[in-house]
Amino acid sequence: MTLMARRAIQLRHDRLGRLLGMSDGRSYVAFRETVTVTARPGGASPAVLQPRFRLRGMGRAGSRRHRLFWRVCVITTPFFVGLDGFRSKLWMCDPSTGDYAGLYEWDDATTARAYADGLCGVLRLLSVPGSVSYELIPDCDVDAYLAACGTSATGTPGEVA
Repeated sequence: MTLMARRAIQLRHDRLGRLLGMSDGRSYVAFRETVTVTARPGGASPAVLQPRFRLRGMGRAGSRRHRLFWRVCVITTPFFVGLDGFRSKLWMCDPSTGDYAGLYEWDDATTARAYADGLCGVLRLLSVPGSVSYELIPDCDVDAYLAACGTSATGTPGEVA
């Protein structure tokens, strides 16, 4: 709440609704993006983290349960925005499968990996067995990652079925 009051975190809107290609060849529609606007440590080499998962009992992509999840998942925001090293998170859904992914940027690979290990432990409790994985790309920021995957900074309009 303190970060919000100080306007140190913001919801970014320019990528929302865009179909974003990922390094695994899949594409996801962005439905929320949270960014910090605080100063970055000098000399830090950013890292990109992309966790992927399929929540249990969600039904088909675009169902009422998915739409509800898109609204209530914002409740988890305080659990990561205050962590040292957090820079940004794109919340995404694969429109064909209903699988979810995040695209985080961290100050460095060490903090990204520590967060991923904790997050995946929680996601395994809530997700279809075998669906939880993550990819960690050191020395990369989100814009460079998306460009390497052939997605422009704004992607192309997408739709969640």
